[in-house]
Amino acid sequence: MENAKLQSLINNVKDLLPHLGDGFIQKCLEYYDMDSEKVLNMVLENCLPSELTQYDLNLPLMSAYEDNATGFDPSIKGNKKLKKFKKLLDNKSFRNEMRPFYEKYYDTEVTCAEFDSYYNDEHDDTYEIEYVRPEPVDENTKRRPDVVPRVLMEKKTITEVVKEESSDDEPQKVSNFQPFCENPEEVRERQARKFAAKQSKKSIRNNPKVVSSSAKPSGSNVELERQRKNENKAFSGNHNRRNAARNKQQKGMF
Repeated sequence: MENAKLQSLINNVKDLLPHLGDGFIQKCLEYYDMDSEKVLNMVLENCLPSELTQYDLNLPLMSAYEDNATGFDPSIKGNKKLKKFKKLLDNKSFRNEMRPFYEKYYDTEVTCAEFDSYYNDEHDDTYEIEYVRPEPVDENTKRRPDVVPRVLMEKKTITEVVKEESSDDEPQKVSNFQPFCENPEEVRERQARKFAAKQSKKSIRNNPKVVSSSAKPSGSNVELERQRKNENKAFSGNHNRRNAARNKQQKGMF
C-alpha cells in the first residue's frame, strides 16, 4: 500500500472520528483490508475485536514493529517492558556500591626512592652528533659544471656540424614562386615610369608651333601639324555626340 493512499484513507476516517490517532486507524485499516467504511461502522458500533482493543485509541502513526526480531511493539497497552527498561537505565544506585572499590585507587602514595627508580636512566649520547659548522663554499663551485652537449658527444666533428648548420641557414631557391603581394618598391618604380611617360607626352602636346621663316611650310611641319590636329580633335569640339548619347542610354541616365 502506498503511503499516499494510506494517508488518504486515514484522513477519511479522521473526518468523522477526529479523536482517534493515526496509528490506531492504520491498525484498523490493516485488520479490515483497507476498508474505511467498515472501520467507521465497527468503531461507531463499538464492535472492535480484541486484537484492536489492546491498542491505545490515541496511538500515533509509527513504523511497523512486526519486522523486529524480538516482535516487541510498544504501542500495545499493558506492556511494561519498556518502562522497566527505562527505569533500569535511570537507576544509578550501583554507583554507591562501586564507589568504595574505586576510592582505593584514587590517591596513591609513591616514595622518593620508588620515584627515582622509575627515572634512573643515564644520559645516552649514542645517537648524538657534534655539530660542525660547514666551510664556506667557493662561488666558482656553486656554478653549474661544464657539460658537453649531446650534439658534440656524437662522432661528427665540430666543423661538420658547423657546415650542416650553415647549409640549413641558407635559403633554398623556389622555382615558379608567386608572392602573395607585389613588392611596394617595384610598384612605386612602375608608377613613376608611367607618370614620367605621361608628363613627356603632355610636354610634347603643349609645345608651341615652330614658325619657319619661309612662306611655305615644309613637308615635315605639315605632317606634324596634321598629326597633332588628329590627336587633339576631341579637345577642341564636341564631335562625338552620337557615342556620348549611346553611353548615357546604356548607363540608364535617361
